[in-house]
Amino acid sequence: ISSSRRFGMRALRRLKFRNRRHQALTALARRTDNRAFSATTGTEKIQRIAEFKELCAEDLTFFQEVVGQSNVITDTSELETMNKDWMHHYEGQSKIALCPETTEQLSEVMRYCNLHKIAMVPQGGNTGLVGGSTPVFDEVIVSTKKMNKIHDFDDLMGILICDAGCVLQTLD
Repeated sequence: ISSSRRFGMRALRRLKFRNRRHQALTALARRTDNRAFSATTGTEKIQRIAEFKELCAEDLTFFQEVVGQSNVITDTSELETMNKDWMHHYEGQSKIALCPETTEQLSEVMRYCNLHKIAMVPQGGNTGLVGGSTPVFDEVIVSTKKMNKIHDFDDLMGILICDAGCVLQTLD
């Protein structure tokens, strides 16, 4: 078999795989019991859990004190990208995103949200394909994008110690 024909066969297999993957993702998005799809399309399959508190001015003030005012995002145009997944299949309704810079800030935010029963959703690069980092209702988005420091790299062992928000593409 010539190399061009082998390449053509590989390309055909890749195309078939991508088509199957697309079909699977489309089928997943069509399922009415999928949490994000159901919430954003208005079907009443799922409802907001009433025991979770809705945010108030006191909560916003606390978050600004802990992570800094510049790390509290409330602007709807900035939140738009954080409320959608990478493939634009799922869309959340969050009105606030927090971008802690240290694990101490993150820990304090988590402690506060747990104590006050505030729902939150963690978000890394927001490149997932299944909507796992997309808010459904009014959860607080906790983004790790500013936690991107490299602490140590061992050349000999190939071990890297870094923060949770480091992007693999950047580390490469």
